[in-house]
Amino acid sequence: MYFSKTPLQLIPKKKPERRPSDGRWSFLSRAKASKHADDCGLLGDLPGRPLHALPYFHGVLTVAEIGQLGLVAGEFLIFLNKDRKLETTLAVMDEEGELICKVIHQNKGHYFWIRPEDQNLRFSIIEHLIVYYITYKEKIEKNAGFFTILRKPTQNSSLVQELLVEACEATTCLSYCYGKLSDGDVANLLVEDGDYLIREVSLEGGSAFQVCVFWDKVVKMAMTTSDLPDELLLLPRASEYEPTEGVSQLDHLLKSLVAGKCVVDGVQFKHAVCDSKRKETQCQREAAAKMARMVAFEEAAETTAWLKLPNRQFSLLNHRAPRPLHLLSYYHGVITEAKANSQLSCVGDFLVYINVNTEQLYVAAYEHIQNLQIWWHVNIFCSAGTGYFWIRPEDEQEKFTCVELLIAYYQKTQTPLKSVSVIEQLKDEQAGDLFCITTPVTSPDYGKHVNVQYTDCAEELSYHFGNISDKKVDRLLKNYGDYLLRNNEFGQPFLSIRWGDKVVNHQIPYNSAIGRTVLPRKSEAEPVESIFSIDQYVKSLVRCQHSVDGAVPKTAIHERPRRS
Repeated sequence: MYFSKTPLQLIPKKKPERRPSDGRWSFLSRAKASKHADDCGLLGDLPGRPLHALPYFHGVLTVAEIGQLGLVAGEFLIFLNKDRKLETTLAVMDEEGELICKVIHQNKGHYFWIRPEDQNLRFSIIEHLIVYYITYKEKIEKNAGFFTILRKPTQNSSLVQELLVEACEATTCLSYCYGKLSDGDVANLLVEDGDYLIREVSLEGGSAFQVCVFWDKVVKMAMTTSDLPDELLLLPRASEYEPTEGVSQLDHLLKSLVAGKCVVDGVQFKHAVCDSKRKETQCQREAAAKMARMVAFEEAAETTAWLKLPNRQFSLLNHRAPRPLHLLSYYHGVITEAKANSQLSCVGDFLVYINVNTEQLYVAAYEHIQNLQIWWHVNIFCSAGTGYFWIRPEDEQEKFTCVELLIAYYQKTQTPLKSVSVIEQLKDEQAGDLFCITTPVTSPDYGKHVNVQYTDCAEELSYHFGNISDKKVDRLLKNYGDYLLRNNEFGQPFLSIRWGDKVVNHQIPYNSAIGRTVLPRKSEAEPVESIFSIDQYVKSLVRCQHSVDGAVPKTAIHERPRRS
C-alpha cells in the first residue's frame, strides 16, 4: 500500500487576532490544535531574529547601490539608507521594474510599521512584520492604484560568501591569506568575535600558515599547518560512533567550521577578513573559474562524464563547504532499523543513521514497487587507508572525504543505491529510476534546541533551575555552549553558559520602560527590537549563535520535561 505525506499546516488561513490581555498573537486554527499562541505564530516554533541576523538584511547602502543588485519583480531586502540618515528601509522591485523603497517606522511603543494600520498589530520585531506581509500578501503601495507584494527575499551575498570554498590550489592565493603580519597588524584587522585570517609564519623547517581568530577581546592562534598537508584536516565529531571526516585544504576546513558553526578550542569562525590588495584579483579568479565550471557542466551533460576540475566535488554543494555528519539535517543519530523505516513514507525519501546494533553507518531509502513498500538500507563505508567514503566500490575514485559530499553525489546524479542486477530482478518498467534518493527526511530532533517553549512564566521553563549554587551549575554544565536559567539573590533570572573551563553569567537585558526583553544589536544605527518572553530571547541567541560575553549558548540543560 502506498503512503503519501500530508503536509503540516503551519500557516493559518485567517489573519491573526490580538488578545488584548497580553498582546500576543492568537491564531484560531493554531490555538485549537496546540492550545498556545506566540508573539507572531507565523514563525512556527522558531524565535524571532534581530535585524542584523536576517539573511535579507544588507547593511548600509544607498538606493543607487540597491538598484545595481539586479532584483526582479517581488524580490525584496532591508537596508539602512545611507542617503537618509540610515533609516531602516524596505526595498522591493515591482512588476514594471521600478524599485519601491518604504521606510520601516517605529512608534513610541517601539512597534514597527510600514503602513499606519500596521501599528494596531504591534510588531516588536522587524522579522514578524516582514513575514506577516509575505504570508498574507499585504500590498506595498507605489502610488494610488498601483502596488506590489513581497515574494522572495534577496539574500545578502556576503553571508553566502562566508560558506563558499575559494577556487585556489595554494593557500597563498586565498583572499584572506596575508604575508608575515605582526601581532599588532593582526589585532588591527580582527575586531569582532569570529573574525579570522591566515598569515604566513616562519618555522625551523620552512614557512607555514597560521590561522588567527578574534574571540572575547583576544586574538587567538587557532592552528598552524603547511600549504599542502600530508594528511586530511579532520572535521569535528559529536561522538565516537561517527566516522572520521576530513578535507584536504585549509580553506575547506575553515569554511566547513563556519558552515557548521562549530566550536574549536573555545572559538567560532564567522567572518574571513579579506586582504583588500588581492580581493579584486580573487574576484576575477573566481569569475574565470565559474566560467570554466559552466563549460565543464555543459560538456558533462553531453558526455555523462564526471567533472575533472579542482574542487569539482564542491559543485555538488554549489561550492559550499561540507558540514560534519552530526550537523546534517537528515542524520538521525544512533537508532534502530525499524525507527529509520518509520521516518520514510514517500518514494525517494532517505536518511542517514548509525545502526544501534551494528554501530555501522547506513543510508536508508524508501521505494514503492508493484504495490509493495520497500525500505532499503545500504552501508556507507570508509576506507581505512584513504579515508574515502563509498557505497559502491567505484565511488572510491571520486575521493569523497565527507558523508555530505557522497550523499549529494547520489542525490544529484540520481545514481541508484543498488546494482543494476538487483534492479532487473524486480522487472519494473522504470527500473532505472529505482532506489534513487531524492528527498532528505529531517530528523525529529533537528532544530529542537531552538524551539520556543510556550509559557509566560520563566519559572516554568524546562531549563530554569531557580536558586541554584555556583558549584551545582559548574557540575551541570559540562560542554561548550551548555546553558541553564537561574535566579540571582533578587529573584531575577539570568543565563549561565559553559565556555571551556569557565561559566559565563549573562544578565537578561530587560527594558522596564517598554516591558520587554531587548534583542542584541551590532551597531547603534540599527533599531531597538524587543521580545516578550525570556525563552524567546534565549532561543534567539541560540538560533543566531550570538556570542554574549565570549560565550555562545547551544544546548539547554533541562531540570524538568520540556514543554510541548
